[in-house]
Amino acid sequence: MPEAINAIEAQYKKYIRNPRAIFTPYELSSGKFTVLGKVNQPGLYPIEKDIRVLDAVALSGGFSVGHFRNSTVELADLEHSYVVREKRVLPVNFVKLIKGGDTAHNIPIAPGDYIYIPSSRNQEVYVIGVVQTPDAYGYLENMTLSQVITYAQGTLKGARETEVRVIRGGLSNPVVHCVNFKKIKTGELLDFRLMPGDIVFVPQTRLASWNDIIEQVLPTVRVLDLLGLTDDSSS
Repeated sequence: MPEAINAIEAQYKKYIRNPRAIFTPYELSSGKFTVLGKVNQPGLYPIEKDIRVLDAVALSGGFSVGHFRNSTVELADLEHSYVVREKRVLPVNFVKLIKGGDTAHNIPIAPGDYIYIPSSRNQEVYVIGVVQTPDAYGYLENMTLSQVITYAQGTLKGARETEVRVIRGGLSNPVVHCVNFKKIKTGELLDFRLMPGDIVFVPQTRLASWNDIIEQVLPTVRVLDLLGLTDDSSS
């Protein structure tokens, strides 16, 4: 600030004898940071005190949520969220911080930091085949096979519940699990834990090969892939 005062006074000396410049702070701030993505109030925020990652999320209104099939789902993809400082991604794990309460990841925010919370709009589970309501359902944390079949209003008559397929990893490079859903219903087997992007296929006939599965799965998935989540902000 003294340098700025001297520079201004030097300019005024051309017109005024012994000028005196005085600076009055309009706003005290040690810098700003940016929060963008799936938060309720994205934008630029001032650092007015010792602000950490959780404080930054709170200032931006928290994570966005949406509705899918009358269920509330989180639109923030915590696994792929990140903090950038001076063009370098910091080792902040939002899953451990938010879900696990690991405060080691609740680092102080510095001026110029950029926090990005990407969308989880592509995190659905497909349920197709011999079910009442085949559709794409928004993934919920710890979702299981019996839960998502319940969302699909159950299986239809003729369903081969002993040979339900869960296709994981996409159709180009799949891992196929054959699950006895009938034994899950009777409590003989533990429920099968699903992951985002899984395709649950309830067949009506015996499936001899991967080609049999693909012939029945692919046309339906192509149609359901056009569906998406609806943000609260657009409803």
